[in-house]
Amino acid sequence: MDEQGKALPAATRDGLLAMVGTAGLKRAAVDIPDWGMTVHIRELSGAAFDQFVETFNRLGGEKAKSPARIRAVITVASAVDSAEPDAGRMFEDKDLETVLGLPPSGLKLIADAAIELNGMSDEAAAAVGKD
Repeated sequence: MDEQGKALPAATRDGLLAMVGTAGLKRAAVDIPDWGMTVHIRELSGAAFDQFVETFNRLGGEKAKSPARIRAVITVASAVDSAEPDAGRMFEDKDLETVLGLPPSGLKLIADAAIELNGMSDEAAAAVGKD
């Protein structure tokens, strides 16, 4: 059911495969007033989400619990070069330490938006009836 209570069409193989790549992923623009710019983010694909989780697993220990590092990892994984459907990632994984040098106010805005866009927030979990 969609938001208006209407039944959604049944998925087809072709329909699902057409979503593979960047075209089927949701996007958002995040205004960062302190930086005087807008950062574009993209929903993570299944493969990108696995890579995101692997990054945290590599960090391990106290580094994985650092709010600044968590926000930087999310930013590195989600930020894209533009609002265009085929926009590539803005950062590579090797940029993580450099991204940690950005002001935390902007990283928080980006991370919060990316968490929501990817359905990883408590609100999103509640919306689908999960805790």
